[in-house]
Amino acid sequence: MSTPITPDAALEPAQDTPAARRWRWRIVFMLLLVSTINYLDRGTLAVVIPRLRGLFHISDAQYASVVQSFFYAYAAMYALSGWIMDRLGPRLGLGLSAAWWSFAAAGNGLVQGILGLRVFQFLLGIGEPAMFPAALKFAQERFPPRQRALAMGVFNAGTSLGGTLAPPLVVFLMLRYSWRIAFFSVGMVGLLWVCGWWWVNRAGAMTRAGVREIERSPEAASNAPRPGWGAMMRHPQVWGVLAGRACSDPAWYFYLFWLPTYLYKVRHFSLVAIGAYGALVPALASAVGNVAGGWLSGVLTRFVSPIQARKLVMLITVAAMPLIYFGTHSASNTVVIAAISLATWMHQSWSVNLQTLPADSCPAAVSGRVAGLSGTAGTLASIPFTTFIGWAASQHHYNWIFLAATSIYPIGWILVSILVRKRWDDASLTVA
Repeated sequence: MSTPITPDAALEPAQDTPAARRWRWRIVFMLLLVSTINYLDRGTLAVVIPRLRGLFHISDAQYASVVQSFFYAYAAMYALSGWIMDRLGPRLGLGLSAAWWSFAAAGNGLVQGILGLRVFQFLLGIGEPAMFPAALKFAQERFPPRQRALAMGVFNAGTSLGGTLAPPLVVFLMLRYSWRIAFFSVGMVGLLWVCGWWWVNRAGAMTRAGVREIERSPEAASNAPRPGWGAMMRHPQVWGVLAGRACSDPAWYFYLFWLPTYLYKVRHFSLVAIGAYGALVPALASAVGNVAGGWLSGVLTRFVSPIQARKLVMLITVAAMPLIYFGTHSASNTVVIAAISLATWMHQSWSVNLQTLPADSCPAAVSGRVAGLSGTAGTLASIPFTTFIGWAASQHHYNWIFLAATSIYPIGWILVSILVRKRWDDASLTVA
């Protein structure tokens, strides 16, 4: 016998006292920190790899295989991590995941060759995806629709701040100490954050803020009405979010993992120049894009529905793609950095709105799984794209890479626009 799913009660937060508002923005700040650490951890390899290429004799194709080992684990665990967040809630689930990936990040400092890099990048990929469905669950449970994208934008800005900090910090640690110390250091920062996360989320602090506990134990969660995977996948909103990630994540991973290599090999930047501004400026631009994209869609919700607001901001991203593509053809390094900075700005404006769509279009019972599946879709699409990058880079065809990286967004926007038109009817969703 099927059990109907009740309408999403999390459209407005259950507590809206001043103390509760301060508490939830304090949690957003902690999420900002952990997303910064998350991307600092995964970005460290991209900065260190020019040194490791000579030390371990790593070719472009071999480096691509290292990145792919991260993707394989990341893709598999993204969907599972969404299910875990739906079951455990973000407090426990995120704390455990952050501890895992911090140990994995530090473990990269122990490697003796390319096999070790593949192993520890795989382990890093197991832990890191949980951050995104955890943040979405928190935003859906604690924020009204008009503030969700801004909360997600502040959280997601950490992905840019991590990219901002990685080049100068890792270059400093590598030149001052060693590349091994660079990996150990970023792993330790993550473990310190885990301690802070447990302290901020302790029961006493929540009680003083007047925040009702809404995260369930695994036992209680197992008794809650919850749709099956098949029922969930019958809704076009789910496929629209998956398509949006599949048609944008590959470009983002190119900038994340390959930008230092491109600047070093093609534009002849030194490691110091990469750390000082080559990778720093695009990372700063992406941080601005996160907050600006979330803020703008929040403003637009005063005039249109949240779903329409998210898609309008994503359309702005699509309009910028020709400027980005032709800008990367310039002989001027300044123009190229400006074009790549525009690309990272636009991607993060796209990303923060796309990542908020599961909360806008799906019930709370499945939003974590939808967010997780979308991450899996984006990562799976990035695996063949990375193979293409490895081949194109070895053949010096970076123009082809930039063409592909800018062409996928219009395809993604069309699919999202067609498939995600309205919030699905909660009453039609049942569980066996």
